[in-house]
Amino acid sequence: MKRTILSFAAGIALFGLLTATAWAGVPTDTVKEGVDKVISILQDPKYKGAKAISGEQLDRLRAAIRQFFDFDELTARAVGRPWLKFTPQQQKDLSASFQELLEKTYISKFEGYNGEKFDYQKEMAQGNLAFVQSQVQANDGKLLAVNFRLIQKDGHWLIYDVIGEGISIMEIYRSQFAQELQNGTPDSLIGKVRDRVADIAAGRAPADDKAVLNDAAKQSATAKQ
Repeated sequence: MKRTILSFAAGIALFGLLTATAWAGVPTDTVKEGVDKVISILQDPKYKGAKAISGEQLDRLRAAIRQFFDFDELTARAVGRPWLKFTPQQQKDLSASFQELLEKTYISKFEGYNGEKFDYQKEMAQGNLAFVQSQVQANDGKLLAVNFRLIQKDGHWLIYDVIGEGISIMEIYRSQFAQELQNGTPDSLIGKVRDRVADIAAGRAPADDKAVLNDAAKQSATAKQ
């Protein structure tokens, strides 16, 4: 249940579907700015009646979210200390592949948005880091805790982690990255993330954050044969 909530929250956060009922402070204003841009794309009459988000609309949404979500920061923190041993090119390659994986994993949740509201409860900032607490009011009236971690870079606040009902995107991927790096290398991790992206794109693996790397998906496929 918690993982389902996180998937939903991450999907709408990564793709900007946040309808704020209240906000305070620059970090939360950053989220609202992304909201306005994304909602304007979603409400563009030219896409009315489309069965799925794709093509030009998807490209515009991706461009919008990259303005306020820091995928490089999320990647570095998900890898942890081993990140310092990555070459600059390895860091660039993993960040790019991980960003694509996140988009493919959570995009299906984006299509499931049904008017849920975000109510911002509290904002805490210290130095270049901020933490925004919020609640999501589901259509059945339930309140779900969804929090955001932000970092300030070059005078701009950017989201780098989403926490849904106590489950963090960063922590989900950190454990799986650590497992691969324990016996593998930065290049093997990059390769597995890329393989996972390719498998999702080809329909060989589900867009599910329970299995970031291909091993779990392949085991499941083998068991069904």
